[in-house]
Amino acid sequence: YLLFLGSHAQHNTSCSSSKMLARNSMRAPSARARVSLSRRPFSVTRASFSSVAPLGSRILVRIEKSQPQSAGGILLPSSSQKKQNNGVVVSISEDVASVTKGDKVLYSEYAGTEVDFQDEEHIILKSDDVIGVMPSDDVSKLKPCGPRILIECTDAEESTTGGVLLTQSVKERPLTGSVVAIGQGAEDESGKVQPLSVKVGATVMYSKYSGMELEGKDGKQYIVVGDSDLLAELS
Repeated sequence: YLLFLGSHAQHNTSCSSSKMLARNSMRAPSARARVSLSRRPFSVTRASFSSVAPLGSRILVRIEKSQPQSAGGILLPSSSQKKQNNGVVVSISEDVASVTKGDKVLYSEYAGTEVDFQDEEHIILKSDDVIGVMPSDDVSKLKPCGPRILIECTDAEESTTGGVLLTQSVKERPLTGSVVAIGQGAEDESGKVQPLSVKVGATVMYSKYSGMELEGKDGKQYIVVGDSDLLAELS
């Protein structure tokens, strides 16, 4: 009887070990699957192609290189260099009429797909992602694209009504300004371009969290907003 109990216990132990090994073997593939999903996404390199021809309403832009040093001449590591959102148009599809090859453009910060081409960084953008054409580095000369409007912002108050000077961090920027330049407008469903609601020189009020803020060479603050972001024309 004791011999029977001993052999029975040994049989149960071996069965438990077999079940544990089976469970572990079933878990192993899922662990390997998790590792494979963590690989970096595929990156297209120069050796993969010799030209890039945008399709649809898209353009190819060579990204402006990041500044390697600060205004004071201090060298910046790659992690601290500000990512540029402007560049030169090197190729366009037949459907694009808002920009031409060679234009320097400003585009939305989180738009497009970046590609490495001819040892330089490029980005493929939809034409609607182009904020404006920059004839020079002077922001005040920006030519907005589509239904966009360039506004020179009204200066923030330097002090409170009681005469207390305000620091830059607590100054509340007014949501008003003067229209400096306007785009050509947006196309409706029939393809007809609809004119914008304001003209150059108008004083307007715009939504608080809209647009892209820019600073001109003269230190003035500008913002580019969409026509739909305008709240009112002031007079």
